[in-house]
Amino acid sequence: RHDPLELRRPVSAPPRIAGLELLRPVGRGAMGEVWAARDPATDRLVAVKLLPPLASPRSAARFKREIAAAARLSHPALVPVFAAGEAEDGRPYY
Repeated sequence: RHDPLELRRPVSAPPRIAGLELLRPVGRGAMGEVWAARDPATDRLVAVKLLPPLASPRSAARFKREIAAAARLSHPALVPVFAAGEAEDGRPYY
């Protein structure tokens, strides 16, 4: 069960992703951090999932497989994948 107080713990500065303005963290767990973000080019609000800092190479490979799997899914109840790449600190995101 998600603990809403967990998100009140201090978080490092938002990662930098070209073309997006990260606004605030909305969740985090073993396989990533989710941030609310805004795409200034379209003024669209989006969610961005990033691999946690200091993740192992095995976790990075698993995260990249997750990106590919999520991009293939299409359903009204699922958030579509608009883009994927690497943050300025090298962490993969989608």
